Amino acid sequence: MHLTYPSVNECFMFGALIAGVQLLALLVMGWRIRRRESQSAWTPAVSVIIPCKGNLPERCRNLRSMLVQGYEGPVEFLFVVGSREDPAFAEIEQLARENTAGRVRVLVSGVKPAKCAGKNADLVHAVAQAAAGSEVLVFSEDKHCAPAGWLAALISGLSPARVGVASSLPLPFPKVGNVAGLWFSTWYLICVPYFYVCSWVSAASFAIRRRDYEDWKVSEHWLRAVTDDGVVTVLAKRHRKYIAAVPDAVGVIDRRLTPRGIIGITTRYVFCTRLFTPWAWLVTGLCVLAKGVILVRALWPSPQPALLALLAASELGFPAGIALLSALRFPLWKERWPEQWRPIWAWTALAAPAAWGLFLANYCMSAFSRRTSWAGVRYKARGPYKIEVLD
Repeated sequence: MHLTYPSVNECFMFGALIAGVQLLALLVMGWRIRRRESQSAWTPAVSVIIPCKGNLPERCRNLRSMLVQGYEGPVEFLFVVGSREDPAFAEIEQLARENTAGRVRVLVSGVKPAKCAGKNADLVHAVAQAAAGSEVLVFSEDKHCAPAGWLAALISGLSPARVGVASSLPLPFPKVGNVAGLWFSTWYLICVPYFYVCSWVSAASFAIRRRDYEDWKVSEHWLRAVTDDGVVTVLAKRHRKYIAAVPDAVGVIDRRLTPRGIIGITTRYVFCTRLFTPWAWLVTGLCVLAKGVILVRALWPSPQPALLALLAASELGFPAGIALLSALRFPLWKERWPEQWRPIWAWTALAAPAAWGLFLANYCMSAFSRRTSWAGVRYKARGPYKIEVLD
């Protein structure tokens, strides 16, 4: 029996195809994030809903970045926690007392769900308490730091009738000296162009008309799911509504992570992709596997310099290009990136091989498992809307 393996030419062909897809995604991202001067004059009444949980050192700063938004229409901010015993409760109560305009309300859901994520239950509770006159619901997270003009940009992105959801994807940055943070930031950046290609919703920042929220029965779906953004993505596409990516609303995510924590959070992201967009999970997984096969063939049974050069140019150049585009377009993200890891594009390129290894681990760990953990809670998922809380 003879061992068969892909020929060098076959590997080169597949490598070139993957590189072409990556280049196309990079071009689409560059086009989508270009600057736009005009904004809609539409200023509907807005309810901004932010679930809060646990200890988060930068929470107050992040929430203040949303409270100082210069939106011209009526707006209220609803901070929601699961219980008064949550460490976040005291912080958001203090913020509400500081807000003399009375635009901030603190809500306690008091719900311990058995069939969905606690965050989803908190969101549904907050929507039910939103002002009756609110036309638009905006959702964010306490780990998200918003740029100036964030709220107005989201509302402007939602204004066309064909748009069902306007969303932005915040960018992470590593803390000084946190090598694991650089690893995670590079992994995350590699996903960013596909956000602009495939039109997904990001949980950290999205806006939806209240009537669409009600017509799509978002609450009913959230109360049976482990994530919120995957649900809204699927519902928007089901109702043939466009998901608008809003680059002017791109903020940053600030947190220190350990290697173990990074593996956990990235695997959860991939797990939820498998639940809600299995086609994207399958295609991406096959690409990750194909890159591994190409690398092995480039090294064995004899080194293939041309194949190695193609793989290196593709796998190092892609994240470097994303980082360069992001640094040019999103000044808040560039300002937060530590000086020790600049130029940004060079360090992300150096971290790219480790990020590819992380993707491989994510797909191996999420391929057959029905269980995931989120915010310290374990879930069993038999499908996108068949969730069981294990503890």
